[in-house]
Amino acid sequence: MAKQRTRLYFVSDLHGSGKCFRKFLNGGPIYGADVMVLGGDLAGKAIQSITRAPGGRFTFSFRGASYDLDDGDELRGIGQLIADHGYYPYRADPRAPGTVAPARRRAPAAQGHSGLLDARQRRPP
Repeated sequence: MAKQRTRLYFVSDLHGSGKCFRKFLNGGPIYGADVMVLGGDLAGKAIQSITRAPGGRFTFSFRGASYDLDDGDELRGIGQLIADHGYYPYRADPRAPGTVAPARRRAPAAQGHSGLLDARQRRPP
C-alpha cells in the first residue's frame, strides 16, 4: 500500500496585513495545498488615526508622509494602503461626542497590550 502524502501550506506573522492575508488565500491553490494553516501573530501593528480637519478634509501622517485629503476615492485608497501595511485605519472627528482627538497617543499594541481587542473593533473607513 502506498503512503498518502498531504501537502501543507503554512503562513504566520501577518500582523493584520490585508494584502498578506489575500496572498495566503490565493497561495493554497497555487501550491496545490491539501491543508492551509494560518499561524500566529495575526493582529495588526497599531491604529492609524485619520483626523477630520475643518472644511471636511482629512489629515494624517503615515510612514513618513503627510496627507491632506478630501473624502472620496483617494481617501478610501489610502485606507486600503494602511490596512495592507497591517495597521487599522480609524477616522476620528474631534468634534464628535466621545471621540478621542489624536494627541500623539501610542496605540494599545505599542503600549504592550494585545492588539486582539483592536482587531475585533475594527470598522471600515
